[in-house]
Amino acid sequence: MKLFVLLTLFAPGIGFAAGIVPKAPCESAPVPAYAPAGSPPAVSAQVPKNKTARIEAPCAADLGDAFDAVVVLSGTFHSKADAGQLLERLGAISKIQGLRYWSTTDSKWEELIRSSYALEKADKGYRRRSDFSGAEMATGNELFYAQTDNRSKRELVYRLQATAAGPDRIVVQTRNITGFNGFLASVAPGDLRTVQFLHRRANGTWDYYLASAVKKTVIGTSEASLVNRANALYRHVAGQNIEAEPPLAP
Repeated sequence: MKLFVLLTLFAPGIGFAAGIVPKAPCESAPVPAYAPAGSPPAVSAQVPKNKTARIEAPCAADLGDAFDAVVVLSGTFHSKADAGQLLERLGAISKIQGLRYWSTTDSKWEELIRSSYALEKADKGYRRRSDFSGAEMATGNELFYAQTDNRSKRELVYRLQATAAGPDRIVVQTRNITGFNGFLASVAPGDLRTVQFLHRRANGTWDYYLASAVKKTVIGTSEASLVNRANALYRHVAGQNIEAEPPLAP
């Protein structure tokens, strides 16, 4: 699931790790390291001026390009769910509708995802269908869904693919395959990408690493708001209270 974001330059002094190159949990430990279970996730944000943002992720093709912005959350959560159940949660596209986040602009909890539903690819386009099952997710086939967020108010179609779906490791990659042209923002296919990595430890503990990468920055939301949007997805996948206080970025 992709959280669409309109970015401005990141404000300094929020307390997130800046100036580091994040590293996805592919063949070595991630950067930033996983925060302990029960603690807020570690955060890394890159929006360099007149440069490109990158993330080391040899196991995730969607993160192999240069971007204008990369935001990473890295944490650990307890869950009774096994890999199949987590895949089903990731494939439950309709459940993300109504997802809320802490808006730093309005200083309140607001609806982030206004509509979200799975799509079946047909010969002449797409048609709405039920959510994807864990078994469908595990096949590694390309799946598709449509989503509208609270800022863009434009519906985009995304491709969703589980590139790893074993009992101890899940990797799910998404990118937009449609775009739009607007007065304040234009989004091309492939501009918005999210990759989620889950690794099972012992005793019902999962490591979780989320990387959100954007091809262009335009006027829109602040660094804190962007991080809160990503954290809303983290809490959803982890089965945590979305509106738990305090927000990751107040």
